Amino acid sequence: MSVPGELPVLSLATRPLPLGADGMETGVSLAVVTVSGRLDHTVGWKLRSVISDCLLQDVTVLVLDLAALDTCDDAGLNVLSGAATSTAAIGGVLYLAAVPEYLRPRLADILPPESLPLYADVDAAVTAALAKDADGPR
Repeated sequence: MSVPGELPVLSLATRPLPLGADGMETGVSLAVVTVSGRLDHTVGWKLRSVISDCLLQDVTVLVLDLAALDTCDDAGLNVLSGAATSTAAIGGVLYLAAVPEYLRPRLADILPPESLPLYADVDAAVTAALAKDADGPR
């Protein structure tokens, strides 16, 4: 039950692999996770769990859609940082899409910008991921 004026608790959704222009699977092991509500110390474990599940299923390209993220505390930032580290540890890449303006400087404080690609929206992130994959292995 939510209280009027209270931010919604973290909500997560995943999308299937993108298809190429010809309608065939691209062969890229990619997942898009949409994050909405708040990302803080009380719910960060949910996102960690989804990310772990993706990585256990050999997803090597992970796109986090943050367009509907209302708030993110230090614990939430640690989840995002850990996602980048975990994805890189298996040879993958984490892309952040639609990062709210308030969050950009805080991300830059904890991770070098070159280690965490930021994109305007999910389509731009997926396009970049597919283009990078077409260039060869990471």
